[in-house]
Amino acid sequence: MITREADYAIRLVQYLSGQYGRPELVPITAISEKMRIPYHHLRLVGTKLAAAGIITSRRGHSGGYRLNHPPAQITLFDVISIIDSKCLLINMCLHQDSSCPRDSVCKAHRCLEDLQNNLNESLSNITFEQLAQQS
Repeated sequence: MITREADYAIRLVQYLSGQYGRPELVPITAISEKMRIPYHHLRLVGTKLAAAGIITSRRGHSGGYRLNHPPAQITLFDVISIIDSKCLLINMCLHQDSSCPRDSVCKAHRCLEDLQNNLNESLSNITFEQLAQQS
């Protein structure tokens, strides 16, 4: 399940995708109001996306956010995995930081792994440019 934090991140990148190419930063308060994201949560999500290089973030009077890459180069998988990669997992045995001692004999593991790969690939093929065109 996509977490609320990941949903906020998707909304943030969607909004900034519509502003892509403009030199000025978009004020955080404007994004918060327009996208209905609580200001505090928006700042937390923005910090994570900025640390990953997806957006530029600047504090202060003339601060705000700006997208660092064209929307065609940013995918849903990119944004969700930055915010909460575990929310994309079909089963915890597929988490890259853990190994299941039964994966060599578990018949479900291989099926779940295929499903996981399909989900990751599907989300990697959905760009924010495509999302903007659907509106």
